[in-house]
Amino acid sequence: MAFLGTSLAVAGVGAAAYCFLADPTPSPTEPRPSVVVDNANVKPGHGPVYSVGSLPVPRFATMLDALEDAVKSNPHGRFLGHRPIDKTTGDALDYVWATYAHVLVRIRHVAAGLQHERLVDVTTDGERPLCVYMKNRPEWVVAQYAAYMCGGFPVALYDTLGENSTAFVLNQTLASTVVCSAEKVATIVAAKPHAATLKALVIVDSDAIEPADKAAAEAAGLRVYSFDELEGLGAKHGMSSKTRRPSAADIYCLVYTSGTTGTPKGVPISHQNILFEFEGLRNRFGVGKGTRIFTRECRHLSFLPLAHCMEHSIHTTTILAQGCIGFYQGNPVKLLDDLVLLRPTVFGAVPRLLNRIYDKIVHGARTAGGFKAWLFDVAVQTKLDNLRRHGIVRHALFDALVLKKVGLDECCLVASGSAPLAEDVMDFFRIMFDCPIFEGYGQSEATAVTVMTHISDLDSGNVGIPLITCHTKLVSVPDLGYNVNDTTHGDNPATRIAVAGRGEICFRGPTVFTGYYKDPERTADVFDADGWLHSGDIGVWTLDGRLKIVDRKKNIFKLSQGEYIAPEKVENILVASPCVVQSFVYGDSLHSVLVAIVVPDEDELRAFASMRGEPTAGSFEDLCANTRVVNELLESLTELCKSRKLLGFEIPKAVKLHPTPFTADDTLTTPTFKLKRAQAKRVFGSAIHALYEQCGDRVAGRILSQRVLCRSVFLVQSILACAILELRCPMRCLWAAFGLVWGAAVHGDSTFKLYGLNYNSRQGPDWDPNRCKSQAQIDLDMVAIAKVASRVRIFSLVDCNQGYMVTTAAKKAGLRVWLGMWVTSDQASLNHELAALDTLVADGIVDNTSIDGMHVGSESLYRKDMTPDQAINYYAAAKTYLTTKNLTFPVSITDVIDTLLAFPQVVSVVDVVMGNAFPFWEKADVDTAVQAFETKYNALVAAAGGKDVWVGETGWPSDGVNANASVASPRNQAAYIADFVAFAAAGNVKYFLFSAFDDTWKVAQERVEDTVEAHFGLLDSVTRELKPDLDYLPPLMANGKFASGFPGAPTTRPGSDGGGEGAPTESTGAPEAPIPTSGATLAMGISLGTVAFSMFMLA
Repeated sequence: MAFLGTSLAVAGVGAAAYCFLADPTPSPTEPRPSVVVDNANVKPGHGPVYSVGSLPVPRFATMLDALEDAVKSNPHGRFLGHRPIDKTTGDALDYVWATYAHVLVRIRHVAAGLQHERLVDVTTDGERPLCVYMKNRPEWVVAQYAAYMCGGFPVALYDTLGENSTAFVLNQTLASTVVCSAEKVATIVAAKPHAATLKALVIVDSDAIEPADKAAAEAAGLRVYSFDELEGLGAKHGMSSKTRRPSAADIYCLVYTSGTTGTPKGVPISHQNILFEFEGLRNRFGVGKGTRIFTRECRHLSFLPLAHCMEHSIHTTTILAQGCIGFYQGNPVKLLDDLVLLRPTVFGAVPRLLNRIYDKIVHGARTAGGFKAWLFDVAVQTKLDNLRRHGIVRHALFDALVLKKVGLDECCLVASGSAPLAEDVMDFFRIMFDCPIFEGYGQSEATAVTVMTHISDLDSGNVGIPLITCHTKLVSVPDLGYNVNDTTHGDNPATRIAVAGRGEICFRGPTVFTGYYKDPERTADVFDADGWLHSGDIGVWTLDGRLKIVDRKKNIFKLSQGEYIAPEKVENILVASPCVVQSFVYGDSLHSVLVAIVVPDEDELRAFASMRGEPTAGSFEDLCANTRVVNELLESLTELCKSRKLLGFEIPKAVKLHPTPFTADDTLTTPTFKLKRAQAKRVFGSAIHALYEQCGDRVAGRILSQRVLCRSVFLVQSILACAILELRCPMRCLWAAFGLVWGAAVHGDSTFKLYGLNYNSRQGPDWDPNRCKSQAQIDLDMVAIAKVASRVRIFSLVDCNQGYMVTTAAKKAGLRVWLGMWVTSDQASLNHELAALDTLVADGIVDNTSIDGMHVGSESLYRKDMTPDQAINYYAAAKTYLTTKNLTFPVSITDVIDTLLAFPQVVSVVDVVMGNAFPFWEKADVDTAVQAFETKYNALVAAAGGKDVWVGETGWPSDGVNANASVASPRNQAAYIADFVAFAAAGNVKYFLFSAFDDTWKVAQERVEDTVEAHFGLLDSVTRELKPDLDYLPPLMANGKFASGFPGAPTTRPGSDGGGEGAPTESTGAPEAPIPTSGATLAMGISLGTVAFSMFMLA
């Protein structure tokens, strides 16, 4: 009874936990507003106008009016907060808050000080600009509203404009004063010679200014004030009664877009623009839980630059709600600390930051290991299932455990903008945060956001529907093949979608600006005769009226942090290097850095390498693949870019040297030698992926494994649920608790690994210049393989330098290696392989400690590439070489089992026998495939005469054309692998499954069998984790306990005739998962408790 009682107690605790884990709380949902599609007066080449609802009317004319109303209504409410820095420790302290009334007093004093010192006098063009150059802090807002009180407007300066652009802005605006932080003084002084009207600096942290910087400013003829000094002057003298207040049409803020080529463009956002933007956002946010944003409880963490229209939109929203704005401490690395302390109710971010938060959460869960990592997977998968099936995002226990640590547990709205957010990251945040997640699209010229997702949107990959304040339409772009009458989008039939038109996205409405600042020529470039703003982005309408961004009209793209890039500008600088003939610079909105494919000049590169002590005697291809040469050239190109004043984000962070020039013959250029970017992206796609991995800028997302619980847990629970139909929560929770605890025991003590996997570092066919994976890719592959297998087998030492690159990476990852020599009847093939082996031995890479063996020839006899006598002679040559080097690992000739049986003389000479067999190619039914394999294997064992017999290759594809073969599918692959591993374990068979990863490049060879051969991989090529239908293997076979009964399998499986691990088992339609010895007693207790409690409930 004590044992039973303990079991029930443990199960009860698990049941209570499961009530929190599995019982979701419904989330608020609202129907998506109807999108009005206006087809009236549509011009040829123009699509219909999409809009939502009627235009609202702002309550205030200007933001100064809005702020003064907030002070009147909520004078003692918290407004602006900052974190003082402890001068002793350097640590940021708790937030210190200023009220609305206090801030308004400061604004008036600073405005009076500016006025008294004539720092915002009218310029020759009749305006009063005040430049502001600092990180977000309370003084930014004080200076901003002080400018309004002086009848002027703020001009936002920021670091990524660059020194030359800063001078341009100062000169174009004719500004006389810059309010800045001490760290910006040197930059402004450097720009002073090009800004004749600049006469004063106001330093917000004057105690931090370097004496040399202050002296340089004064030497340049600038008056230097401290912010406190200016505020004191204003308090003493007061404001003039003649001050002109701003109107709705006046400039709210002048922001500059970082010029991709030429000078930056000034975008004057009016008070009317920003207030209509607020109305649009309020309409979109003002549903469900999001209504909390429009109360005094609203808290916003301000960290996006105030040169960013999105940040101004959120500031405006917070002020109109009479909420508070807390500023980050100025260090992006410590932003998460600010989040935890402030606990904002609204969080506006860019994808780069959300990716960082995502990575931090996932990395923390993964590194925790054991039960914590397993529980994290359980919770994530549960919430994803709830989201996709029921539209539910809340989850009591998981939300409490994780979100409070992130600092977003009180957040009622998360908005992402400036660049697309990866779909998987969006889904992750939707389940992580108990609040709506919005993704917006727009541009500075339209006051940030024009199109935004709705609270009811639970799928990703689109930017939603137009805001109520902006009309949107598409215009055909025939040159790029986009037409407003198109009905489908996508070249790949598998991913093609139905659409309601494609074209350039255009906007019109009260949030759209009137034109670039003092730049009528550029203004005319973006507006058409009807007043529509042309964005330069290509979009498609989905059939339900949502917008999806698919392309850019010009060779300009945006990085994930929101910075625009003109690749031709960067390429022109790269080719200025004597070592570079051609270059292709690539970036996209899912990455934060650039990478480049560079075609080098052979003579110059050889000279470059020689000067740095690198060998140059080999082929040009080998020189281009030399990692040290590539890194040296990257350093040289980086210095060149810096000398040409490129900004940090414009400099490529990784390069690949491509030995063959881009030509029209290989479709990479036009006949006039202009680079065809779309084609270059396709050709170099794998190389680009490798470069991003190399520089550590992988796209966030696809990190989470689809594996959560052993499939048997789900299956058995489902069976029980069907048997006990109308039971309520207690019974269901108790049974689920059993599943959770038992699953945790399996995951917490899983030591199962596959015996071995075949591996090929190729990623392209012979004609592909990027056919070989990089060392960085191989290193990651080996780490992934080491999680599920104990050894790898390669096919060649020479091809793609696998002997060196794979062996070193495998050893570093703790894997053993079976070497391979790819040989044909041409003696040179053997000579090349032996030469490579000799180098590996001389370098100490191949030895007796980490090498399991080596084969000479892989299915060469089957392909008739050589005769049996040639195979034996090649084998003897390799064996002789190894003997002279005192290497004792076994050598074999690997071939198809039927072929080896046909040539017994080959079997008789080798150290060990290694045979391949694929029941798939013999049209075997998957349910009896391993039995067919066993028949062949036993025949080979008999022919081997007592020698060790290894399985070199076997497997089953998950996809592809089933020409003259069995059925390729994920389910069949999983079934075959499960049965084969059980068979191998029962008979202590040494094996290498084919293969580690899919060889998707084989499809490019356009042979029917290759469409199948491309899909034998066990690991996903992107996530480097077991494919979803295979990831039940580790928990299923933990601690050497094997059970093969995959769902749908026959009632018996191949194995030994008697009892034990390999014995035939009765199928229940679900896999039998083992219970680790360490958890057996616990699991038995929980099981008995479950049965007893079930009987009690049924009674």
